[in-house]
Amino acid sequence: MSLLGTAIQWAKIPRRMTNSSWVQDRIELRKMVQLCSGCLYKMPWRWERRYHYEPFRAGHGEGTCDGCRGEHILTLYLSTDDPWYAQCEKQARLAQTITDDDRAFAVNDRRRFS
Repeated sequence: MSLLGTAIQWAKIPRRMTNSSWVQDRIELRKMVQLCSGCLYKMPWRWERRYHYEPFRAGHGEGTCDGCRGEHILTLYLSTDDPWYAQCEKQARLAQTITDDDRAFAVNDRRRFS
């Protein structure tokens, strides 16, 4: 049997889909991961640094956890290798720059009332 045929046979072996394998598959595909506080505690130590994920600042809400499949309050984690994440970070930096400039103008403006 050829090497390709052997690889196809190995691919057909059914794998038990557990909650942890579901999260691991999403991480390998660089998809967004939604985790509740209980599942976040069960993740490996320094998993964010190892897999290049960061919590999305505006990504809190209620929904279905990818780990336990329960309805909980969730934190959204994004892959830092994703171009969409880079775009979000750029917009956040621009918004922070505008806010800082507005504050500096308000403090240094001579026309404001004493």
